[in-house]
Amino acid sequence: MTRECTAAAGGNRGVAGAHVARQLGIQAHICVPEATSAFKVARIRALGATVTVTGAMYADAYDACLRRAATSGALFVHAYDQPEVVAGQGTVGRELITQADIDTVLVAVGGGGLAAGVRLGGGPGGRGVAGRPESAGVSCESRGKARASCSRQ
Repeated sequence: MTRECTAAAGGNRGVAGAHVARQLGIQAHICVPEATSAFKVARIRALGATVTVTGAMYADAYDACLRRAATSGALFVHAYDQPEVVAGQGTVGRELITQADIDTVLVAVGGGGLAAGVRLGGGPGGRGVAGRPESAGVSCESRGKARASCSRQ
């Protein structure tokens, strides 16, 4: 069994991954793009994870993460395109729908895994609405420092 996991993240997911790895007693290696805030990088490191800051975009961090998994044998944990990840994120939707009198949950979107999990975990009566800031450069095509082009869905 591998005692290391690796994940690409833009910030918050890296903090969560480092936290879970510490709880499980395994080493985490988190790859983040250069745009990740210094505060979030420091939080990830404070939780005991190794951080690789690389490239201008999330895709660069993702590629570095895949290389790390291939060379080290670390367990690769995808941000959203992995059934176990979406199922785990579904617990958020399940908890919200069972603990509060709500019918709609607004979810911030990066890759979409949390939104998918919340929607699936919320059950047939729940509704999930996904959104992202127009300036979210990691999930949008950047056009200079202050502008971004995002699809409306």
